Amino acid sequence: RQNMQAEMRAEVKEALDRALQETERLAQRQLAVVDAFHQGALLAQTRIDQGLVEEGAAKLAQQIAAVSAMNALVSPQAAIAIAEARRLMREAVDAVSSVNANLRDAHEKSGDAVDALAVAAFSLLQSKDKVNGSQSGSGVQEAMEQMQQMAGKQGQLSQQGAGMMSQGNMN
Repeated sequence: RQNMQAEMRAEVKEALDRALQETERLAQRQLAVVDAFHQGALLAQTRIDQGLVEEGAAKLAQQIAAVSAMNALVSPQAAIAIAEARRLMREAVDAVSSVNANLRDAHEKSGDAVDALAVAAFSLLQSKDKVNGSQSGSGVQEAMEQMQQMAGKQGQLSQQGAGMMSQGNMN
């Protein structure tokens, strides 16, 4: 059983490593798109490049969804950040796809997409650390423990808030 759990963790860590590498590669390609928008490069080629990076982000989102299904400790934050990056990439293309192309807006949106990719990478790193520290193969046990701890903290905050409210009513 322990061997199986160790194999599952190793598989998840390998998948997270691949996702991290792909995120880094996409971020570098996205930086090239940012530079192209900033320098006013040929819009047709820059739109194509942006579309290719967005397509890569879509494939990365699928990879992250697959690894999330394998282990409960993989944060959904990475997938959310990738979705945000894709939205920003599409908006960057839209900004330069009309007759009145707005290079400044495209540059801004494509730069924000780099930031979203960085958030995704950070979330993947955090997930990898959690998986490394787990004992179970699926992470469900650790995720349940984390939820119980959060519920306990929430209960404490609720009690503190109720106490503050009752003190406020007495004054």
